[in-house]
Amino acid sequence: MKRFMFMLSIVFIFASLTAQEAPAEAPKADENQPAAQQAAPAEQAPAAEQAAPAEESASEEAKAEEPAKEEKAEEKPAEEPAKEEEKAEEKPAEEPAKEEAPAADATAEAPADNCNCPKCDAPAEEAPVADPHHFIYFKPQLSASYMHNLHVAGKADGHYFQTDANIVFNYKYKESIHEVLTDLNLKEGVSYTPAFDGWVIANDLFKFDFRYNLMFHKIAGYYLKAGLETHFLPGYDYQNEDTDYLVKGDSSRDAKGKRMFKTAKPGKPLYLTEGTGIFVRPVEREDANLEVYAGLAAREVFVGDTLVLADDDATAELDFKGLNNVYEIGGEAGLTLNGYLKNRVVAYDLMAKVVMPFYMPDDTKENYKENPEDEFKWLDALQFETR
Repeated sequence: MKRFMFMLSIVFIFASLTAQEAPAEAPKADENQPAAQQAAPAEQAPAAEQAAPAEESASEEAKAEEPAKEEKAEEKPAEEPAKEEEKAEEKPAEEPAKEEAPAADATAEAPADNCNCPKCDAPAEEAPVADPHHFIYFKPQLSASYMHNLHVAGKADGHYFQTDANIVFNYKYKESIHEVLTDLNLKEGVSYTPAFDGWVIANDLFKFDFRYNLMFHKIAGYYLKAGLETHFLPGYDYQNEDTDYLVKGDSSRDAKGKRMFKTAKPGKPLYLTEGTGIFVRPVEREDANLEVYAGLAAREVFVGDTLVLADDDATAELDFKGLNNVYEIGGEAGLTLNGYLKNRVVAYDLMAKVVMPFYMPDDTKENYKENPEDEFKWLDALQFETR
């Protein structure tokens, strides 16, 4: 009986255990659903059961790899300091090269191809082009010299000093058949000499010339010109000892015991010239420019109370006399030749002209009668100038 009860209890326990392990019943299939959808859960269950072991094996492999990664991580800190030291050694060699190359301006914007802004539309600046119609030459010059003579033959002992200022200005305008030429020359200078023992006026000249040309041919045309010549400072006669001065015809201007005697006022005498005619330029090159001209000329000289030397050796005094104004009309002819040589290193300018007056007023004739030395002579009409 005891054995029966023991066996029964074992069977009951086994039955209860098997009841707990038995799977739950599958839900009843919906009559409205297709059979394929009802079979899907049954098919998915084996796949899930197959995937589970694969996931477990993958996790086990990952766990096996983690120690190896930790070992590599422990090795990296040892390698990184060596790499950092190598980079630190290489950087100083690269930095100078970077400093030499200027950094690009981040604010600079590259112009767009189709940009219509005023900055991009503005025309590019061009180099200034010389005006082909206007030619200007300006040359100011200042010079000074000092010399001390001691026992020099023909020279007074003492200090010599001279300073000069010279201004040359030329302007030329040329367009089509018109030409305008202007020349201005100004010279001023003072000097100190032991012979006079004082300062004297060494240079004093103001000269201005104007000319207009109207070309009727490539090498020929008409000319119209005018000129002015005078001085800005008063004129004096200098002597190295006291001298008595006599003025013929004007005793009020006589002077006694003077070493400096005034002979002219500023601006006198004043010379004016005018002319018109025809000119021809048969040669016109850089190394040679030849011009031949002929026409009518007029001259006026306004002297004021200017005095000139007219000394009489029979008297002890130094004699001066006054001048009269001069008005003349005549013919003129001349030529000019100028150019550059040696690649414009050397310049030359030659001029020759002749003037023959054929009309003068009666007072001018009387002036020549009173002063025969002032009468016109052919040799005086031929003038040469070289520069």
